Amino acid sequence: MTPVPQTLLGLDLGTSALKATLVGLDGSRVAGGSVRSPFAPTPTTTPTPSAGTTGTRVDDLLTSVDALLADLAPWLPGVVGVGVAGLGESGGWVGPDGVADVPMLVWHDRYGRATADLLVATLGQEELVRRTGRRARSWTTLSKIGWLADRGVRPTGRWTGAAGLVVWALTGEVAQEPSLAATSGAFDPTTGRYDDDLLALVGVTVDWAPVVRAGTRVGVVTAAAAGRTGLPDGVPVTIAGHDHPVGVVGAGARPEMVTDSMGTGEPLLVGWDAARPVPALDDLPGHLTLTGWPGRSALMLLWEHLRPGRGLEGLAGLLELPRAELERRAEDRPARRPLDAAVLLGLEDGLLGPDDLPRHLLDDPGQAWADALDGYAEQAAVGEARLRDLGGADGPTLLTGGGTRSPRWVRAKRERSTHGLVVVDDPESVARGAALLAGVAAGCWTADHLPTPPGGRP
Repeated sequence: MTPVPQTLLGLDLGTSALKATLVGLDGSRVAGGSVRSPFAPTPTTTPTPSAGTTGTRVDDLLTSVDALLADLAPWLPGVVGVGVAGLGESGGWVGPDGVADVPMLVWHDRYGRATADLLVATLGQEELVRRTGRRARSWTTLSKIGWLADRGVRPTGRWTGAAGLVVWALTGEVAQEPSLAATSGAFDPTTGRYDDDLLALVGVTVDWAPVVRAGTRVGVVTAAAAGRTGLPDGVPVTIAGHDHPVGVVGAGARPEMVTDSMGTGEPLLVGWDAARPVPALDDLPGHLTLTGWPGRSALMLLWEHLRPGRGLEGLAGLLELPRAELERRAEDRPARRPLDAAVLLGLEDGLLGPDDLPRHLLDDPGQAWADALDGYAEQAAVGEARLRDLGGADGPTLLTGGGTRSPRWVRAKRERSTHGLVVVDDPESVARGAALLAGVAAGCWTADHLPTPPGGRP
């Protein structure tokens, strides 16, 4: 009987899918899998405060993770470490009796606008950026909690994000990680502390889970979790961090490189010296934020504006064709009229119908798709230029994420590149990064000396 190789398991809890990657102790990919994310719209007729929102129950998230692991059952006996990365902003409360039965709202919801407006009116964006490294936004954790509180939902227990909830289900320990804590809108990434004064302004009390660096052993797989999942009892588990920064780790990026994470959202990231002050607000569209570099003391400067995954999904619906077919039709289409930011945002928010699109887009779906990809590439190029100015980046741009599977989108990026491109040949770099950080928790290597990515270091 062939022995099961020793591996490290990385989990990526995404908006549309939950993914897993098993990495060998030499850094090579051994196996992987995915299942559909449980996030879904809640019917407007549901008699709960979350009626009409998009989210999931924590139990459904944990059940989906168990289903993902079941697909990898033959490999699990060889797992020697587990790392969990995922979306930010969304999470739940863990108390002595388990997880509070409160809906986990999807990260990109905008229901917390009143909370964000209150913070801006009271303190101003400049002060909020100084204290948290980011502007107030309607979808931060703090805004979500404020929205729930306005509807009478005030759970008790320790709050942690989606990744922390899965780590708790595996280990019984509750914790959070700096790059995930940064998405709360109430955390200072330069000091590593939450700002309780912001909670007081919103009128809520939150017992935040303790923040630990990625690669830290939060706990070990319990006997109960081992019996439920098939993972070995006693294996160390770590919170790897927010999906986009963890993808930077998995791709092997260096601080002087700009990493373009092409997914549901499309943040661009570059290394940032923790000793430098938070950059001043400017007229760059979107949001500039500071976040942690998973596993290290350094920071990342992150710029995000558009959400291509949502916009392209909306466009595919209007064109009434599958995305795979649209990609095929667009692959050889020339750059013609890139869609502007207003149209892209309208597609993302579901505000456009067939009558709102120019006739030529509906008549030629392949060109419409190419124009959308060119539009997203053009907007990202504007942000990248500003990010390079701020961060002093002079290395190539590293493309990572599921969007790298689109040859036409990569071509659009290449046509606008100023410093050259490196395309990571593993689009599941988030799960890989989580696995590598699991290796730190398991004592296989240090966060400063991770194995090189497939194909060598960029």
